[in-house]
Amino acid sequence: MKTDIKYTFLVDSREFSKQYSKNEDIKRIPYTWADYKDTTTIRRKLDVGDYSIDGDESMIVVERKALDDFVACCSSNRIRFEKELQRMTQTYRILLIECSPLAIFSHQYRSTRVSENSVAGSLTDWYYQYGLQSLFVSGKKEGEWWLHHFFTKYLKNKSEGSLKKVILPQFVSKTLAQEGKAFLPKVE
Repeated sequence: MKTDIKYTFLVDSREFSKQYSKNEDIKRIPYTWADYKDTTTIRRKLDVGDYSIDGDESMIVVERKALDDFVACCSSNRIRFEKELQRMTQTYRILLIECSPLAIFSHQYRSTRVSENSVAGSLTDWYYQYGLQSLFVSGKKEGEWWLHHFFTKYLKNKSEGSLKKVILPQFVSKTLAQEGKAFLPKVE
């Protein structure tokens, strides 16, 4: 049993992966941080994304995609995925893609109708239109490691008051203003 819990990460209750399925529900969740003594997870429905930090859901979100699911978001599921991106009003947004960039470049995905340039163009569009950062990981262990680092660094910077101002896409700024939410904590 974990005794020195410092961090509580959230996992969307709809997040699961056939890739990691082993009969037990917890093993169907790609990232549990079970090997991290300082971290626990809570499963609950998140409005957007697959992972966040308890208490900071309005500031930080991660959307995880396996390679073929990601490619589908660049083509047949693009409209649905972009609607989800428009709902992501968090300041810090990451698209975590479980593959290497080389897997895209060398067309190691199922779809024969989606070119490598189309996939690369989608990533570029989403960065400029939605401020979506992309992170490529090789699988579960690396994904957990990167997100643990990303989340704990965010919390450290937040506690020190050193979060930097991020330029948000115009639709996010408008949405936050309409909802009466602060843009970001003040940086001194």
